[in-house]
Amino acid sequence: MVATTDPQQVPEHSGASGKDEVRMGSECRIQTLYEGAPKCGCCKNWVEEYPADLRMAIEEQESTKQKALVVRMRKNHTNEGKLLELDSVVVQSESLKKTLSDVFDGYQGITASLKKLVFKAPFRPFYYRWATLEKVLQRQKAEDTEAANYTQLLRDVLHTELRDTMAEIEDLLNHRVITWSLLWALFEPGTRMIASQEGGRDRFYIVDSCDYSRLNGSSQFHVKVKFVDWDGHRFGYQQATVVIGQYAGTRAIDALNAFPASFHASFQEAEANAIVRGRKSVQLCGQHYVAYSGTVVLQVRGRLVKRQVCIYDLSRQSNAAHLLTDETFLIGGWTNCCGCRFLFLQQFA
Repeated sequence: MVATTDPQQVPEHSGASGKDEVRMGSECRIQTLYEGAPKCGCCKNWVEEYPADLRMAIEEQESTKQKALVVRMRKNHTNEGKLLELDSVVVQSESLKKTLSDVFDGYQGITASLKKLVFKAPFRPFYYRWATLEKVLQRQKAEDTEAANYTQLLRDVLHTELRDTMAEIEDLLNHRVITWSLLWALFEPGTRMIASQEGGRDRFYIVDSCDYSRLNGSSQFHVKVKFVDWDGHRFGYQQATVVIGQYAGTRAIDALNAFPASFHASFQEAEANAIVRGRKSVQLCGQHYVAYSGTVVLQVRGRLVKRQVCIYDLSRQSNAAHLLTDETFLIGGWTNCCGCRFLFLQQFA
């Protein structure tokens, strides 16, 4: 006897087996899977159960979020110093963020109003603005004790980390010398810096940032700066990088090829000379009938080359051909309003 099935008892979306047909993606819901215990060495095992060995990240827990500061300590993997060292500080207090907005006012690269404000070791910005932080704290103690309590927390954490470094830097600066590892302490962003140019002239720059780097196995210290320049139409700031090579022991600050202007032995004289040169540059802007004889430095195929430039008045020469020798190169000329013809002649060094 053969069993038969009543067609009216079969669901509308059933297949030949009588089961519901599966339609991919038809259900408006989310299925979350978690990485479970591995079943083999090449594939991940996805499971529906939340892993029992996991817990919420400590910084995401409500109890942590309520704290004004989160201090992260890392293991010291060297055989020297403390077993734990300060890695970074997360500022979560709105009061502290407002305080740090005052402390770092005008400081490039720090936005104290960020939701997640993190400062990382070695905390150089706090060294640069430590006096400002102390000043703000003293004011708060007199005017806003609650804000002072939060600022004191941060101050104590950082002072424990920075006090030895600050004491060493202070001792070095009192002797007007600096070590390679602490060279960064000289170049706070916004500081006026002096670097010697060819010819013994001192050029002033404004520090943007500084950091150590390695090139071809040797260490260098790069100071990114800006300076006033002329582009043919207007004055503005130009960017440049000044490099200081690595050295051993201590070095006199004013013996470096670049150093803060405040350490210049004749600062007022250097500043006055720079102002005179600047005013002369302003006067020379635009188109003028000017002439120069002497040494110039040109960039030829990516390298700097010295040349001797001479100026000749051809109205007083019967024949200019004898001026052009194998050691001379014609680089330009003009006729002035009086009809006198001039040539720029470049003599190779």
